[in-house]
Amino acid sequence: MSLFERLGEKVERVKQEAEAAREETVDAEDRAEAEPDNKTDGESDGETAPDADLEYRCLECDAGFPDERETCPDCGAAAVVFDG
Repeated sequence: MSLFERLGEKVERVKQEAEAAREETVDAEDRAEAEPDNKTDGESDGETAPDADLEYRCLECDAGFPDERETCPDCGAAAVVFDG
């Protein structure tokens, strides 16, 4: 078998693997779109509803907290604002 035949076979294998990976990705996306969304209105992945008691917010890390502070309790930044 010549060098070009072996190279051609390797190229064909890589091409087939790429096509198979693309099909798997498309199939996974189709399954994700077809799955029912069990969330109620106002819910989303990893997010909680804003708490009315969190009147102050850090401009650096976006953490919310209920009482006035000089610095953010999460990241220590001094960029704290009233958000109520």
